[in-house]
Amino acid sequence: MVANLPARLLLGAVLTAACKSGPPTLPPNPPTEAPTGLDLAPERFRRGSAAGASQGVDTDRPDGRVRAAVLRHRDAIRECYERVLPASPDAAGRVDLSFIVETSGHVFDAAAETSAPALRQTRECVLGIVRPLRIEGIQHPLRVTFPLVFENPPLELTIPELLLFPRMRIPGSESVAAIVRAGSGSLSADEAAAVLSLRTGDHLGCYVPMLRERATRRAEGSARFTVSVGPDGSVGEVALGSLDEPVRSSGECHLNLLRGAQFRATGQRATLGVTITMRPQEEPTPAPAPRR
Repeated sequence: MVANLPARLLLGAVLTAACKSGPPTLPPNPPTEAPTGLDLAPERFRRGSAAGASQGVDTDRPDGRVRAAVLRHRDAIRECYERVLPASPDAAGRVDLSFIVETSGHVFDAAAETSAPALRQTRECVLGIVRPLRIEGIQHPLRVTFPLVFENPPLELTIPELLLFPRMRIPGSESVAAIVRAGSGSLSADEAAAVLSLRTGDHLGCYVPMLRERATRRAEGSARFTVSVGPDGSVGEVALGSLDEPVRSSGECHLNLLRGAQFRATGQRATLGVTITMRPQEEPTPAPAPRR
């Protein structure tokens, strides 16, 4: 009995120390005070836009503090969106973000909803950014709703004028192929113009027959088109805009040639403004001298 006494005393000391140390440290508790609702205005994220956080946010107000804390990660949120675009080029829509901010600044109960199936991955990525946030200066718990709108407008390009006249030099296909091979990322106006130049001879064939007719041998003017290009580079709709009366009969011919164009696949929709100008000679016909 005496020999066992030191071991018993040691065990008692260990138990006493464990009781005095208290329970293990736990993460912050969720808010005990009923949070106040805070509805933030939607924030827009446009494909390809590298704009920074919104300007003019009043961080003296709770809504400004919350908005600024989220938009401090604007580039990362935009990357959450652009990451899904290679597989879903037309992905766009809204993610409704909601969360509670305690006076400690911690974020609780973060959730997000979207009606766009292609944005589900974006939704989860955004939640991964919002949940660890610490928002300073919050005096009362807030229940925040913050809509994020992801926009995917077509790339709008104006193509340099395609000038047609008899005996003009037709661009070689080798130089065009080099331009297309060098292209990367979004379609550029110069690359699109190079692709269209492959059919220069055919477009000239839409116009030159008019010059062989006595009534239209000096006909000149412009035809304007809007060409819709899909993510795979194929041409969808081609709309004829204004068409000068002297060259009106060539319009349908140009339209059919534009429909057959094939651009580089970029994974992005594009809208091209194309002007085809036709002249009997390279320079414009001089205006008639005023009569005296």
